Amino acid sequence: MAQPVPSANTPDPDAGLLARLRAGEAGADQEMFDRFFPMALRLARARFGNDAEAEDAALEALEEAFQGLPSFQGKSKLSTWVYRVLRNRICRNARNRQRVELAGLDEEIADPAPGPRERFESHREFIRLLKDIQHLTPEQAWAVTLCRVIGLELDEGAEVLGLSVPALKMRIQRGLETLRRKRKARE
Repeated sequence: MAQPVPSANTPDPDAGLLARLRAGEAGADQEMFDRFFPMALRLARARFGNDAEAEDAALEALEEAFQGLPSFQGKSKLSTWVYRVLRNRICRNARNRQRVELAGLDEEIADPAPGPRERFESHREFIRLLKDIQHLTPEQAWAVTLCRVIGLELDEGAEVLGLSVPALKMRIQRGLETLRRKRKARE
């Protein structure tokens, strides 16, 4: 699983990047891409499962974020705002789809330390989890994906989704209960 992202109550670690982007400093746009594309791609893969579609959504979201920087008011961390742009992009793309099927996920999913058998089992379990998440309500799927798969803190996940922390906790709890029932039924 991903490392937790710093809480929304902490200073924005991207404040310097934001200042350089707004000043039009050379290389700042590439730094933004380097910083946010890997996480955007993981989130898009978790929701789409298709590498090509996930990459398109992540690139489009980062382009939207870059183009929208003049309207970014700084009321949240830059990363929170980028996640929200990505979430909105994924929702727009998902409206055009009937069913999301998982396709190949690359080696970024598996921990490089375990041996081949452990990596295979870990990869297989992760794919099973992502497939199961696809059957949750969209609200539960977003909550579980952001806070349990990607690793956002509750307050940042709530901000991305436009919810209170208690409402987010409830969605996560209900989603996890559904996932547990699904796993039990499979066993």
